[in-house]
Amino acid sequence: MLISMTGFGQGVATTAGWRVQVAVSSVNHKGQQITVRGDLRDATLEDELRRSVRERVGRGAVTVQVQVAGDAATGIDRERIATAWRELAGLAQVLGAPPPTLDVAATLVQRSGAGSENGLPAEVAAAVRVALATALAAHADARQAEGQRLTTWFQAEAARLRQLVASMRQEADARLPRLAATLIERVRTAVAELGQQATAITPEILVREIALIADRIDVSEELTRLASHLVALDQILAAAPGDDQGRKLEFLLQELGREINTTGAKANDARLTALVLEAKLAVERLREQNANVA
Repeated sequence: MLISMTGFGQGVATTAGWRVQVAVSSVNHKGQQITVRGDLRDATLEDELRRSVRERVGRGAVTVQVQVAGDAATGIDRERIATAWRELAGLAQVLGAPPPTLDVAATLVQRSGAGSENGLPAEVAAAVRVALATALAAHADARQAEGQRLTTWFQAEAARLRQLVASMRQEADARLPRLAATLIERVRTAVAELGQQATAITPEILVREIALIADRIDVSEELTRLASHLVALDQILAAAPGDDQGRKLEFLLQELGREINTTGAKANDARLTALVLEAKLAVERLREQNANVA
């Protein structure tokens, strides 16, 4: 089964006067890109969050949004908050800045307390870790659910490609009799028009020309490799989720496209060319969706 690069998860944790909310979201990206935003303002803890995300999430552009706020419902020291607010309001007036909010004052009071870890109170840092773990678990579930939908879609497109390859084989096999009949008819016409001048066209020459045409338009090897690539595609879709599935599919789809293009170059037949165009469109759709596979 495939895993999508797109997902969202959220986690919340509370501790003595604090409420921590962490949201993890991701979109497709060729590599791995992790951005931490929000109220953390702590380089050491931020690096720790990045490491945790890097270990859990493969390819994708991942954004970690952290919100840390004092919770008035848990018994914060109101007197200290009021003092801090007055001091901040006085400073804001001197600087000509907007007055502070109570949340800002509460945060300042809490962060000035003892027992801090990495610039935050130890219990707040622990709450951030708990909220991140919850968010990552929800994010993984979302990516897996989207991956299941992608897998189902890929399987339907692969089945369509198998049908097209089977039809391409039938049309390829039917070309030679049609081309041979056309060539024989043209020779008959030429003999009738040229009379004695065309006596040099022997049956052996005609057979040789048909054989040369058959060799030039032969696509049996290309169609065999196409069938083999489709078996490999089925195996990737049926396998347990793993690393670099998207990269494996990208390489396989390139090979599918190459064999289809070669088949088209040798088609020399309107019916086969039409099937080749349908197959190329199917591979292009697969490539577009593969941009979302981790």
